[in-house]
Amino acid sequence: MANLNDHSSREHALLSASSAYRWLACPPSAVAAEAYPDNGSEYAAEGTLAHEVAELFARCRLNGDWQIQPDTKESLAKRRSADAQMLSCAQGYADYIEEQIKQDGALTLLEVRVDYSPWVPGGFGTCDCVILQGDTMTVIDYKYGQGVQVSAEANPQLRLYALGALNDYGFAFDVKHIEMHIYQPRLNNVSVDSISAADLLDWAENTVKPTALLASKGEGEYCAGDNCRFCPHAGRCRELTNACTASVEAHDLRVAFPVLAPHEVAEVLKMEPLISLWLKRVREQALATLLDGGEVPGYKAVEGRGSRAWVDELRVAETLKDAGYGISDITETKLLSVAQMEKSIGKQKANELLSSLIEKRAGSPTVAPVNDKRPAYDRLAVAREDFA
Repeated sequence: MANLNDHSSREHALLSASSAYRWLACPPSAVAAEAYPDNGSEYAAEGTLAHEVAELFARCRLNGDWQIQPDTKESLAKRRSADAQMLSCAQGYADYIEEQIKQDGALTLLEVRVDYSPWVPGGFGTCDCVILQGDTMTVIDYKYGQGVQVSAEANPQLRLYALGALNDYGFAFDVKHIEMHIYQPRLNNVSVDSISAADLLDWAENTVKPTALLASKGEGEYCAGDNCRFCPHAGRCRELTNACTASVEAHDLRVAFPVLAPHEVAEVLKMEPLISLWLKRVREQALATLLDGGEVPGYKAVEGRGSRAWVDELRVAETLKDAGYGISDITETKLLSVAQMEKSIGKQKANELLSSLIEKRAGSPTVAPVNDKRPAYDRLAVAREDFA
């Protein structure tokens, strides 16, 4: 019988696979980020529990054992209950792993620690799933988050997991081909990339190894870009500040015409993602400094907008009932939204029972780069549909 394993107490490497997108692009950021405490978040806690549940389902599937230990249920209840959506996603993950096992005698490893330290000082990580069969190794990473769609293409986290698995198990398996999978159920995203073992080792030796050596010492050049998105140092990073201010200075919009031309609007939009990130992280850093008793000249920490709540809902209901109000006057009953329903009963069950009763409503128009996968908004087509 399977038990729920605790993922929250695991060690994490300085040069972790999950942060490789950052330290490969900006080597000094790894050491710089160590100065900031990791306070976690609600989303991180949810992701940790989702991985624990997914591992449990996958082990049950591989063992042919669907019984869950009583202490497993207690563990779930103590940390936070796994809702129907989380359980449904875990079931889908277990199914997906089983689909990738194509040969009898395949070795399937779940939540396995892999060592890529020959190329990255102190480098190790925990891979969600590794399947070794014939001359092919399959690496699967389970992503429960739904904020950002993750691609497997040239994904450094997946590549480092594959590198570690190749280092640990290559002596026993003649691996020539590597498949890397992202399984992200809440975004219906399954992304797959492949690489030969020879090309992976070449990448490790010529790209990863020299960069990791710099990163481990806090050396190299800071580099501002997409890699700044989740960097703890972003709010105090001089390079990010310089990049944002330089991008504004590089586009001199101070011309005689009072209205920006379309090409000038385009230049401003190009700057928006990085500058928005920078301002958000600077504000977060300022608040952290003030809450720690520090000083930010001209600013102070204040209490945000609060809200009112009932002290005792039962007493409120009784009081209003005694005053002559009916149940319809003081409560409301309405159907859960589509997203809430999927979370309550599970996405698969909601699709089975309700797919014919769900309509996709068009979203409001928004601005996106021309390489965005979505088609350009056609206002005339929308108008014709509205009046059809």
